[in-house]
Amino acid sequence: MLRFALPLLISVMLSALAACTGASSDAPADADIDVVVDVSADLPADASADLPADVPADVPADVPADADLGGVADVPDHLPTDVPVDTGRDLPELPPFLETGLVAPLDAIPCTTADGAPTNACNHHGSSVAVMADGTVLAVWYTGLGEYSPDSRIVWSRKAPGQEWTPWAVLVDELTVPEGNPVIWVDDLTGELWLFYIRVVGTSWNDGQVMMRRSTDGGQTWSSPTTLRQDLQWMTRNHPLRLSDGEVLLPCYNETFFVPSWLASRDGFTSTWEEITPPDETFPYYLGQIQPSIIQRPDDSLFATMRNGNVLFEGHAIEVTSTDNGRTWSEAVASPIPNPGAAMDMTRLASGAVMAVFDNSPNSRVPLAVALSDDDGRTWSAVANVVTVCGDGECSYPSLAADPTDGSAWITYTHARQTIGWVHVSEAWVRQKGDVFAPIP
Repeated sequence: MLRFALPLLISVMLSALAACTGASSDAPADADIDVVVDVSADLPADASADLPADVPADVPADVPADADLGGVADVPDHLPTDVPVDTGRDLPELPPFLETGLVAPLDAIPCTTADGAPTNACNHHGSSVAVMADGTVLAVWYTGLGEYSPDSRIVWSRKAPGQEWTPWAVLVDELTVPEGNPVIWVDDLTGELWLFYIRVVGTSWNDGQVMMRRSTDGGQTWSSPTTLRQDLQWMTRNHPLRLSDGEVLLPCYNETFFVPSWLASRDGFTSTWEEITPPDETFPYYLGQIQPSIIQRPDDSLFATMRNGNVLFEGHAIEVTSTDNGRTWSEAVASPIPNPGAAMDMTRLASGAVMAVFDNSPNSRVPLAVALSDDDGRTWSAVANVVTVCGDGECSYPSLAADPTDGSAWITYTHARQTIGWVHVSEAWVRQKGDVFAPIP
């Protein structure tokens, strides 16, 4: 039981408290290892994108008063409740297939060095993917000289059915204020696009505020930013989930203490929301558990998988459950899914199966793999490696979305920090692949 490890956990927590008093963390969750890149060995780009002549500055309206956001989206007065748990829909069975490529060419997006010089040797990371009702795939990510560098901004690209990826475009860029960890989601009731992201008001991810914007016209215009959490330290990573009672639960995590946290709203984050964090008496049990992704089971309980922050169960992903809509969570258990200390994601497919995407290694951010569960995450019946090389760099930080038009799955991921890669895969292909989880020492 975790309680036997409590003295060690409390020691770790005290160290984190001491670190919190400084201006920045020496080892933020998203400050990943250096990457050596071999540009000659990478996958061919799926689409080409010419560099724009000028890059628009999309400045949040609640910071400079005269910011122009190009339109404000209307927000519905109320949202329906009592939404049934989606455990599968009837769609034609797809044949086995796997498609892969790059959202943008390698090193296609410029950034700025510390001395102000332009460069294309930039960081591309933290992507998120969503699929609209018509099958259009949306990919967002942040890019800049480095993580939380002053020039870090959020960009995006779209892929309509049967078309190539559009040239990248700036989605959010408050000049000199870094943005990162975007999450794009299609509201399953209204069809709105929701964008969550982190606005860094200091020198590290510890200084991040949770922000939100929405679009009612498919991304042509966006609302003014809403600050969901003014206090610092919280981060976003994975998609929200609408629960069976209509409430929306957004997974977050505390960058300073490496514990999971949540934002919950019954009105679509239009006026009220609730912050959920482990209570003081159980806080140490959740150290080292970050970046949760969640599904709801038919009995209305929640199941979450998380990145391992290397406090417990090193080399394993973390699993927890909740029976009260995420207000409290079970003690952690080790998942059979490997985890090298990197993000993962999980969603339910149209068939009812649950798919997870992760790095299939306990100590390396390659290969990228998916697994299927036919019993709501209790066991995993099929494993398939989908991307086995990204030059000399990592294939990491995947985001996963189900395609509502055909039941397939779309994945975006960090490709050697030089661009964002994509995967399109059918459930049938995964079931026939025959790979296994990497052994965990």
